[in-house]
Amino acid sequence: MPVLGSVLLRIDGPVGYLGLDRPETLNAFDVEMIEDITVAAKWLSAQEEVKAVIVHSTGRAFSSGFHLRQFSESTPGQAARNVEAGRRMIETVSAMRPITIAAAAGHCVGGGFVLIAACDFRYAADDLSVYLPEARLGIPLAWGGVPRLVREIGPAATAELILLCDRVGSGTLKELGVLNGIVPAGSLLAHAESIAQRLADLSPMVLETTKLQIALASKALASTEASVMEENVVFTAMSDEASAKRRSDYLKTLG
Repeated sequence: MPVLGSVLLRIDGPVGYLGLDRPETLNAFDVEMIEDITVAAKWLSAQEEVKAVIVHSTGRAFSSGFHLRQFSESTPGQAARNVEAGRRMIETVSAMRPITIAAAAGHCVGGGFVLIAACDFRYAADDLSVYLPEARLGIPLAWGGVPRLVREIGPAATAELILLCDRVGSGTLKELGVLNGIVPAGSLLAHAESIAQRLADLSPMVLETTKLQIALASKALASTEASVMEENVVFTAMSDEASAKRRSDYLKTLG
């Protein structure tokens, strides 16, 4: 089992756990965490006994998105490389052999929401609050987030969620079809574990074949293949004067 500095990784019989573990930063993504999640996802996929993996977090937030200071201090080239690493992370999680179950509570910003969308099952605590600030930061939503949202909630709802930058609660996300269910915060992990155990009763062939069929059908609805161009788009956005001004203005409001 790899030793990872920002991810909790363990196995309990047929169930694996991939936990975001930087509570002091509200589980903000930095380059280390992105790489740790990628390594953890690959390792869990290679464990033949694991049938389901619960993607969860420690602390009071699922994820506060990409680390704001690291982002604001990045050059356009560094930002583009970070986007490429994040895209690979999301694709690795999405392609995991076991069924993935997101268990999300608290604040969830930007890329954290894309990580939830990359999972097969998605359960949220009743306190989940999602916020996509990328448009206010003068950059497009990356990591394949746009096509993933289009195939989950449709083009109109995707445009509203990304461009209006409103905070959205678990109830609205359930109505949109992003979530499978909502449970009290104190019961979230136990609920995810109960789903994982039910999945573990099924044969590996059925689980893996069904996951592949769903993945192929989803890609036919909205493919993420064009997401490889996101690095170039973010590079351009980081260099664009109008985007840079809006980013600067927004960051000032955050102190």
